[in-house]
Amino acid sequence: MTTIRRFQSPGVLTDDSLVLGISIKRWNQAFTGSFEESLKEVKRRVDQIESKKQLPNHPS
Repeated sequence: MTTIRRFQSPGVLTDDSLVLGISIKRWNQAFTGSFEESLKEVKRRVDQIESKKQLPNHPS
């Protein structure tokens, strides 16, 4: 049985590196999508709730 070494010359991947003909930047975008924007929205909503909690006489 022949062993195939998949990583004969490992290196650092950059946004322009290609995997299966597609750049790492595009792979990253496909996997994470708008995750960064989603986190910003969650933080905005939490901050909004927290600021309402600090207001006096605010009905909960």
